[in-house]
Amino acid sequence: MDSETIEVLSASLLEEILRKNTSVWAGVYGKSMCPAFGAGSKARVARCGAQDIHIGDIAVYKNENTVVCHRFYGKEIIKGRLFLKTKGDTVSSFDLLVSPEQLIGKVVAFKVRDFLMPVNNIPCRFAGFMIGFILPLIVKLHSLFKKPAPWTIP
Repeated sequence: MDSETIEVLSASLLEEILRKNTSVWAGVYGKSMCPAFGAGSKARVARCGAQDIHIGDIAVYKNENTVVCHRFYGKEIIKGRLFLKTKGDTVSSFDLLVSPEQLIGKVVAFKVRDFLMPVNNIPCRFAGFMIGFILPLIVKLHSLFKKPAPWTIP
């Protein structure tokens, strides 16, 4: 682990670190954001508010005391309250709505091995937004049309 990287133990720890720093490298676990990044990657998380996040950005928010990194798809206002709409790139359904109080920041870059990819720009936001819609559709279609193996009993 390099000196700038932390292994996030909790959402509250990440929030505390981002109060004192503008951004930090954090280890990533899970597969919901593949192929953008997944387990073993590092994400550069920058603090931001709901006004600083754009469609296609990767929002970092707390769900109870777990840190979640999912693609941001828009804002909804329900009964006068603002909420963020997010989902992982590999899943077809949206997450429960995220309140601005849950938002910790957003991913501005990720690192897989020695490859550094800045993602805080319009082309990456657009590509990620499209992947988040197309990839789950491809997976769903593949499972519908996949022929069973000859040794499978129907």
